Amino acid sequence: MLPQPLATIVMPVYNSDRFLQEAINSILSQTLKDFEVVIVAGNSTDKSDAILENFRKKDKRINVVHQEHDGLVSALNMGCLLARGKYIARMDADDISLQERLEKQVSFMEAHPDVGVCGTWTKIIGCKSGDIWRYPSDDERIRCEMFFNSCFVHPSVVMRRDLLALFDLPYDPKFIHAEDYELWVRLSRYTRFANLPKVLLYHRLHSNNVGSMYTAEQETTADRIRHNQLLQLDITPSQEESILHRSIASRKFQADKDFVEKSEEWLRKIKQSNETLQCYPEPAFSKVLAEYWFAVCNHASSLGSWSWKIFWQSPLSKSELNPKRKMAFAVKCGIKYG
Repeated sequence: MLPQPLATIVMPVYNSDRFLQEAINSILSQTLKDFEVVIVAGNSTDKSDAILENFRKKDKRINVVHQEHDGLVSALNMGCLLARGKYIARMDADDISLQERLEKQVSFMEAHPDVGVCGTWTKIIGCKSGDIWRYPSDDERIRCEMFFNSCFVHPSVVMRRDLLALFDLPYDPKFIHAEDYELWVRLSRYTRFANLPKVLLYHRLHSNNVGSMYTAEQETTADRIRHNQLLQLDITPSQEESILHRSIASRKFQADKDFVEKSEEWLRKIKQSNETLQCYPEPAFSKVLAEYWFAVCNHASSLGSWSWKIFWQSPLSKSELNPKRKMAFAVKCGIKYG
């Protein structure tokens, strides 16, 4: 019986030969050495299987499991089921983990036993190369932002394996292409979240990413996840409200008075429901709503002083802007400020 490793890296692989070797090498060169790698291979038609076999022969920590290609969710659940580590670290076959990634995330979670999911900041390579995705680091802000969107880069995440097992929390195939977002929402009932405010993963964007290939399907699934969260606030949105909520969540704003006024009414409705039901922590939730309200009004700054006035007259704007943002907003609205 092999000793239990501290961490298990779960990596699905299907037709990934272009970047696979670099991805695996980034795992094997981690400063944390006490880990295993569970690779779920989906009968690729390129050179992926040959690359995997070569790595498997050289490093006994690598376990390659073959199954029929049945999509990402199936591969993820198989990998998590076979994982033996105290922690499950996600990794994609086209990304790069920086050398200290596992050491820093595992050390953080060892020091914070109440945290069940820990992600990191991420630098983008490939398309939009050089961008850094900075997600909130504290639990309250993450769970409040989750009302609108996922706050983790999935392949940067480390999870507690016993948490998934205790509450029987697999990835749900009914939420394909946003299965991670849905899992985080379910996990929010049982644990706390964190993101390390440091780039520890290079995330590759290219034409074969799930987000690139299935953008419409991913957004539709995310809508269902958001809808379920609205129901928890005792809000059953109309079709018009659902469309509006998607526009706000995806920051696809319209610079007209009707959109701004309806957005203000909708966000106030959400705020009032949470004040009654207390599903999300305050004042963190109101601050998140205020950020979205500011983004709506800032986008409509071409409407001049009207945007400035409606922003400040709303109870949503009680969270103060810092002076720099306040001045920039005033200038965009044509207001003399200072």
